[in-house]
Amino acid sequence: MLIIYSIFDNAYMHIAMIVGVSGVMLFVLFLVWSYVAASRKASKIKEILDFGIESEATVLATISIRNQRKRSIVNLRVQVEPLSGRNYVTDIEAFRYEKDKSFRSGDKILVKYLLAKPKDLVLVKVIKQY
Repeated sequence: MLIIYSIFDNAYMHIAMIVGVSGVMLFVLFLVWSYVAASRKASKIKEILDFGIESEATVLATISIRNQRKRSIVNLRVQVEPLSGRNYVTDIEAFRYEKDKSFRSGDKILVKYLLAKPKDLVLVKVIKQY
């Protein structure tokens, strides 16, 4: 009886060890994936700021607001007025700190974008708030 119990005990320990190790591996994989995604986004923003074209845009609407730490992330629908070509409407993600006013319809902002991907915008500064 004692021999059978020790065999089952080792089997349960073996299964628990496999589950624990695979859980740790999945957690590490998630951390690596999130780090790579964040660094890609940061490099894309840096590329737009370095090589992008400046243009004015008008805020059409505030779509949603999410709170993250001490700042709010605001999704805006804007109409970009490029120097050449037609105006177009797209969405942009902007940070709003506690001290700042919220974005309203009609506000003028300065954005940068690449010619290859004009829908990817980076907010440079707020020109005029109503």
